[in-house]
Amino acid sequence: MEEWGYTALEAESGPGGLAQIRAEVPDLILLDVQMPGLSGFDVVELLERDVAVVFVTAYDQYATKAFELAAMDYVLKPVQVDRLKATVERLRELETTVVGYELVEDARGRRSILTPMAEMAGDLAVFTAAHYLQNEEGGRGILLSHVPGVAPPTVLVLGAGTVGRSAAARALTMGAHVIVLDEDLAKLRSVSAGLGAQVVTELATADRLARYTAIADVVVGAILIPAARAPLLITEDMVRAMRAGSVIIDVSIDQGGCVETSRPTTLENPVLVLHDVVHYCVPNMTANVARTASRALSDVLLRPLQALATKGLDAALREDPGLAAGCYLYRGKLVNEALARALGVPPASLVGLLWSGEKRP
Repeated sequence: MEEWGYTALEAESGPGGLAQIRAEVPDLILLDVQMPGLSGFDVVELLERDVAVVFVTAYDQYATKAFELAAMDYVLKPVQVDRLKATVERLRELETTVVGYELVEDARGRRSILTPMAEMAGDLAVFTAAHYLQNEEGGRGILLSHVPGVAPPTVLVLGAGTVGRSAAARALTMGAHVIVLDEDLAKLRSVSAGLGAQVVTELATADRLARYTAIADVVVGAILIPAARAPLLITEDMVRAMRAGSVIIDVSIDQGGCVETSRPTTLENPVLVLHDVVHYCVPNMTANVARTASRALSDVLLRPLQALATKGLDAALREDPGLAAGCYLYRGKLVNEALARALGVPPASLVGLLWSGEKRP
């Protein structure tokens, strides 16, 4: 990566990020505000040199402080189109190349870097729900487990992707009655084949969403549409019809949430209660298990980082279509079609830019 002048860093905690920044001296840092160990502001204040910083966070109350620390930008999650466009324009002026690890694919088209984080989020969603179902947390007083002679709790999972499959598997092993809804029949078949007939799988419709949320003890929102906002599947009326003390874990809050009543919360104040329903809506929830998350992420980041460092940017992107699939910006040119569509601008062709003046094999 030294050949093209940038260093890619990833950390799940403030101290870990600071150590990498000091060691690698990056040109641009994307920081959340609230992180384990040190806040994003603590990290900036401890830097020994000036560096371009963009805060990307779910909390609007820290914007003034961010700009007092000379941040280049402050972007709120869920990201609004106008703000995102302004940030992209600044990055384009810097002729920055941006690769989103959530879009990087392996040879089989799987999002190999995102997968372990999604699996962890699914497991963590069920463990978190089990905690907030307890009376002391305002829950229904239900044990998310199998107790002989007692009807099992019902866990409704929205989405049959990696997060949804992981959540469904974990809830099933704990003894819950599990229902998975998705609009993709192939994904539902995959869940059924992998977890067996004990898991109820159905196509997501408005009627089914209303019917199953009304009986669910736990709802896990596990919807991900790459480079786009999550759709609002659960309306406020559906939440109002849920049983008092039931729990919503909206893992989709990073993309705006799939529940109309969801609002970003923090690790310090992780839940809000609306219509007597407990909502857990912490963005990047795997930050609460930072050590495990950092190790899992490091394992899958090693290969693409090695490719970038040894081959250089252009050669790495040319030789690895999966890495190229994660490219949002290439030397200031917007190349991701979904992001370009959201911003209302035409995308450039990454293939054309990479092979400009070169003969393709």
